[in-house]
Amino acid sequence: MLDTTLATDFIPGTNLKDAVAGANWLFLLPSLEVARIVSVGVPPLSTLSTLSKLAQSVTVLCSSATELRYLSSLVDKSNLQRITSNRINDCTSLVFEEQSIDVLLIVPGIGAKSLLLSDSLCTQLRNGLSSQGVTFVDLGCPHSSAPSVSTLSGKLAQFGFPSLYWMTPIACREMQGAVPLTYSTVIDYFCEKNLYGAHFRSRPLRTVEGFLARQPAFNRMFRRCGAMIVSSGSQATGQPPQYLKGIAENCGVCIDDLEWGLSAMGNYNSRKVLFFLFDRSTTMPRFVAKITRTPELNYRLENEYKALKLLNRLTIPPESIPQPAFFGHHAGLAILGQSAVDGVPFRDATTRSPNCQLIRAAVDWLITLGALTQDPDASTPADIAHVLRILFRRFVAIYRLTPEQHTYLTDQIGSLEDLPYRIPLVFQHGDPGTWNVLVTHSRRVAFLDWEAAEPRGMPLWDLFYFLRSCIATATRSRRARRFLAPFLQNMHHDSRFGSLMHDSTKRYCETLQIPFEIVRPLFLTCWMHRALKEATRLTPARLEDGHYVNLLRHYIQHPNHTFPASCPPVSVWPCPAITNS
Repeated sequence: MLDTTLATDFIPGTNLKDAVAGANWLFLLPSLEVARIVSVGVPPLSTLSTLSKLAQSVTVLCSSATELRYLSSLVDKSNLQRITSNRINDCTSLVFEEQSIDVLLIVPGIGAKSLLLSDSLCTQLRNGLSSQGVTFVDLGCPHSSAPSVSTLSGKLAQFGFPSLYWMTPIACREMQGAVPLTYSTVIDYFCEKNLYGAHFRSRPLRTVEGFLARQPAFNRMFRRCGAMIVSSGSQATGQPPQYLKGIAENCGVCIDDLEWGLSAMGNYNSRKVLFFLFDRSTTMPRFVAKITRTPELNYRLENEYKALKLLNRLTIPPESIPQPAFFGHHAGLAILGQSAVDGVPFRDATTRSPNCQLIRAAVDWLITLGALTQDPDASTPADIAHVLRILFRRFVAIYRLTPEQHTYLTDQIGSLEDLPYRIPLVFQHGDPGTWNVLVTHSRRVAFLDWEAAEPRGMPLWDLFYFLRSCIATATRSRRARRFLAPFLQNMHHDSRFGSLMHDSTKRYCETLQIPFEIVRPLFLTCWMHRALKEATRLTPARLEDGHYVNLLRHYIQHPNHTFPASCPPVSVWPCPAITNS
């Protein structure tokens, strides 16, 4: 049981915010397997770091001694390997073996201007490109200081066959989205679904940026463009990248004629790079392909692929979950293609009230999923207690508890061991927050992102976590400065959300015939489990500020707040089939 969780190392600080890998344009290349990369100009540190891990060697051409010193400081500070440098101005010292360069990067600004000013540099780089070599340049927007498409067109034509991309955000060094410039339907979809990436962190400014990104006139004047130039004309077809087509073809899926766009949003390295693949003349994607940013996270997509195949054996409507389409590995990275689910984000559709019918539909879905997949013979109470003790040992190795808190949680886990009842294991989503739920056009709920799925998971944990995220969505809409206090207030037995939690838990236990006395230990260990996951997003110095560890401490300190017997009764709505109709 909990095989995915037990196989995961929860190391503090390994998935920090804003430590996401750079060089998202790499995923546009025909292949991610490259030996040598040459960069004209110094790229951002995030890009430089990614390039140093991907290629066998990276050569950075600098325009001045100042740039050389800046590059040296970046390399030393971040301990980057396999990076060499040279001066652009000293062209006689630039010697590239013929056809030795796999990828040529032209950095916006100084890199592009250097290319324009030096015919000798262009000649050496062109001769150095391999027969399958690729050149990438960020052209900026027409009104930026970067050279325009027309200005660079003559130079770019020397390197091969260019393909132009609409790129986002409007003003940011790191690309977060790219769509071939001729695919206007895909561009419209990216703008409508906010897949373009945002430059500003401030919510008001992001709102303005999103509004402008959806205006055709603004896009025509200020859109950011990029160009990928391939040495071989056979590659310049506007089709999805060759490595993605190869993975799909190996699984019997042809995506050659599909329009597409790439989205690489997110501030965490665990966020996947996404390809949206469209049939021509349609406004809804047919497939979504997910790619890990680093091999260390391959297990998440591998686990999701297995989970979706298992779920498709159940009587679940196809629109409620993605359908697996293709899967494979390229350049050490996992790639999963799945059917696209059409709908609107749950957080945009819900009323954020405990009486919201969509919240109740999602609760029904989770209860029925548990009922469909429960296996009372898969383990004994002693087995469950044993696994929870393993997680507890990992927890106390990271977080601090007082002796009283340690004893209380130990006793709660131990209380499961001698129960005379069978506790069924269920298929657990693992991350059923409101951000992973869509509302389809038929008003059904659909759960996405099964990367943390546990085919033999704990009962009730998905329900607890989903309702917690509903409270988070509701309280944040009221601009609560700190989340823990509003959450506890909404979870109090006198609150409507508290009643919803109590009633939903009771129905879950009755449907799966689970003894109600296991609720408290499972409720506490649910937050212990979430605290372990949250540790990867916290630096060691900030562990004590973690939301889930403090939530757990509160419930240990105030045990009467965990489903008190005095919780007022509420109406019980019937639990329908998983269709949510």
